[in-house]
Amino acid sequence: MNTITKELDRIITEYTPIVAEGHRVSIGLLDGILLLQKGNEEEGEAPMVIRVDAIAEHLSLTVEELFEDGEEMA
Repeated sequence: MNTITKELDRIITEYTPIVAEGHRVSIGLLDGILLLQKGNEEEGEAPMVIRVDAIAEHLSLTVEELFEDGEEMA
């Protein structure tokens, strides 16, 4: 795949300034995690390294459910 989808292009556009400052960004997907981090350009890496880590389970929590569980544990 040599094309970038509109969604990925938007993620790159929105998060490049944050990653360029040296911050790592993790974005939760239904079946994985998208990780963005600053690349080591001195070693020939791109300015932003994008990695996708798949997870074995399909996540189906809403944001509300995620934060409700956290509040009950506090």
